[in-house]
Amino acid sequence: MYSTSPLKVVTELVASPDERFAVSHRQELIHGFEQAKLTAAHAVLIGAGGIGSEVGDGLCRKGIGHLSIIDHDIVEHTNLNRQHFFKEDIGRHKAHCLARNLAFHCHAGTTLDGHAYSFQDALALGIELPATVVVCGVDNSEARVAVSRHFRPLGVP
Repeated sequence: MYSTSPLKVVTELVASPDERFAVSHRQELIHGFEQAKLTAAHAVLIGAGGIGSEVGDGLCRKGIGHLSIIDHDIVEHTNLNRQHFFKEDIGRHKAHCLARNLAFHCHAGTTLDGHAYSFQDALALGIELPATVVVCGVDNSEARVAVSRHFRPLGVP
């Protein structure tokens, strides 16, 4: 079994070869979009499976500043056709593998953390989860209720 210690990956900011157009130039054309706010944001992703891996990919490609991934599950061969994992990931913690795998999709200097715990265990262990936004993509009602009970009083959507 692999370590449950948090995994941290810090990606590099990708500079545009044309100083007139940042990597996020096309997003910036959308009224109300501000890359600086997204780059300053910290998203917490509960669940690194089918929903979590797609949402995480989108957040990384859009330029989220910090993404914390929480999932206690292990990658299985049945995950390979619908989640952001590879055969080398089988038997390893989903949270760690997803953080590593999503790093290739980052362009804004994103920091990714993978925590190989259930949400409830992460709270019990005192893992700090400061968040601008939370995405709960688990298929477990107990976990969804725990996430809501924790973040709603904090005013975190």
